[in-house]
Amino acid sequence: MNPEHRHGPGCDHDAEDRPIGWWVKQVDRMIEESFDRLLAGEGIGRRHWQALNAVAGGADTPAALDAALAPLRAAGPPPP
Repeated sequence: MNPEHRHGPGCDHDAEDRPIGWWVKQVDRMIEESFDRLLAGEGIGRRHWQALNAVAGGADTPAALDAALAPLRAAGPPPP
């Protein structure tokens, strides 16, 4: 860390001013990007993986899969 650095306009790491929600969204975006890179060769994304994971976890009927994926729908669409 640079001891002479001053936080202010244009500073890209004024972390103490950011609310927890910003950090949660930032982590989610990073996870999304990581999954996209990791799974790109398979032709699937994070949402596909989550659906497959629900099936592997026992969601073996349309109703069970719907219930398992409900939290994802509540979170809204994936980022572009």
